[in-house]
Amino acid sequence: MAYAPKMPPGSAFAGLTAARLWKLPLPAYAGSDIRTLEVAARSPRRAPTGTHVRGGQYDPRVTRVVRLRGIPVLSAVDAWCSLAPHLDVADLTAAADHIVAETPDRRVALATAEDLDRALAARWGTRGTVALRRALADVRAPSWSRPESLLRLVLMSAHIPEPMLNHEVTLGSHRFRLDLAWPDVRFGIEYDGDQHRDVREFAHDIRRQELIQDTAWGLMRVTRADLFDRPRELVERVSLRLADRGCRVSAVDLRHLVIPRR
Repeated sequence: MAYAPKMPPGSAFAGLTAARLWKLPLPAYAGSDIRTLEVAARSPRRAPTGTHVRGGQYDPRVTRVVRLRGIPVLSAVDAWCSLAPHLDVADLTAAADHIVAETPDRRVALATAEDLDRALAARWGTRGTVALRRALADVRAPSWSRPESLLRLVLMSAHIPEPMLNHEVTLGSHRFRLDLAWPDVRFGIEYDGDQHRDVREFAHDIRRQELIQDTAWGLMRVTRADLFDRPRELVERVSLRLADRGCRVSAVDLRHLVIPRR
């Protein structure tokens, strides 16, 4: 990053800039202008200024600066804390899910939920901590993507029983993972992102679905439009599918439904 050599001593990238460096999942509404850099100075030094620079400060008593690929940046935990002004509670949860996840692509989590909790305790009473605390209550380590996190939050906000995440199903020599699953009633949900539009990926998905259904599992596929444009209809469909398979679903309550933003 070209600006890094020009940064004042003790400064570090923060906010959305830090989140991008850590590859945290960010929604479109957070903005896509990567030219504007968020840079925080070590308090009590003055916030940096300049063209395309949004300056701030960090408290060295509670904030840790690390070097990521040679660039000074707030730690993943502190970067998450600095996202409170930019993201709603659901996306703060999705970002935290990413931090605590161990995925096939990244075997070691960036931090633990306990690390996030300690960071919030040290900041309690400062701006954004109420939203961050609400987000942290719903963090789940096995969530591997923003859509998975948002889908889970939508369903749970309507009192759908909490699913298992990335649940493994075995059929002979085949092993599959379902994004969301209710193993007691053999029902799962797969989120179909843009990568599933590829012809080969589509063919793979069809074969995978048939094999999973051979194990007597029910499988529902959810698209981006289902999640972001029709969340109420989505909840009702999932509730009916679960009830059909014998799951006790209490009365669905849409009064506090999480409405995800693109």
